[in-house]
Amino acid sequence: MMVALAGCGPNRSAGVDASQVAVRVNGQEISVPQLEQVMQRHPQASGTPEGPRRVLDVVIDQELAAQAARKQGLERDPRVIQAMEAMKRELLAKAYAETLAEAATLPSSDEVNQFYDAQPALFAQRRFYQLQEIAVEGTAEKLEGLRASVEASSDAAGALDLVRDAGLRPTARQLTVSPEDVPLPLLERLGTLRDGQSLLVPQPGGARILTMLGSRPAPLSREASRRTIQHFLTNERKGKAVGEALKALRADAKIEYEGRFADLAAQKPSAAASGTP
Repeated sequence: MMVALAGCGPNRSAGVDASQVAVRVNGQEISVPQLEQVMQRHPQASGTPEGPRRVLDVVIDQELAAQAARKQGLERDPRVIQAMEAMKRELLAKAYAETLAEAATLPSSDEVNQFYDAQPALFAQRRFYQLQEIAVEGTAEKLEGLRASVEASSDAAGALDLVRDAGLRPTARQLTVSPEDVPLPLLERLGTLRDGQSLLVPQPGGARILTMLGSRPAPLSREASRRTIQHFLTNERKGKAVGEALKALRADAKIEYEGRFADLAAQKPSAAASGTP
């Protein structure tokens, strides 16, 4: 618990209303809202009758440790200052992103219906897929050379033999997947496979070969899917709003890279660079 709540202790505030004081530790007040904030961040702590008391004890221990640290002057330690500044930056960035996300408009009924109709593999034509998965390591060139023959094979045994004949060591297993477990581009490809057909999916250091063993229908109606679609579209819209705002901030900012970071800046930016903080 002490580790789980580290960094989430109460903010120090002056002049707390007496009715809102939960506990005083050597005269320092810890308020009820501050404790409730900790509880909200760690709901598992309130799942048992003793949970609130455990949280209270942890926050008291944190305050005692913080007071002892101040007596030793640790708040002036460069490492502590850097950590506090990093945490402050992270919290402010998160608050900014949340403010932008809250302003995003909710999807309309028409938008929900359009998404339902545009993704039949997820809803109206939803299926569970039984697959043989062959995991194999190898260079991109060698695996790409196998693609045509693997995807032309007629069954799982044939795909496995092709991999072994190429001198690779496959690891095979059978699994059943739902559409929700599969990225949309891959799901579209799975939906086109007949029983016995395979497809090769590159991945870092190798590839996966998926062979269709069978499938069974599991459709979802428009009404049963409505809340899920609303949630997905809302999150997508929030992410887009945050991403566009950060892109605009970068465009207006003066960013100067120094030393070895100038070389890093010259590299192609990662996908994470355009994501949320």
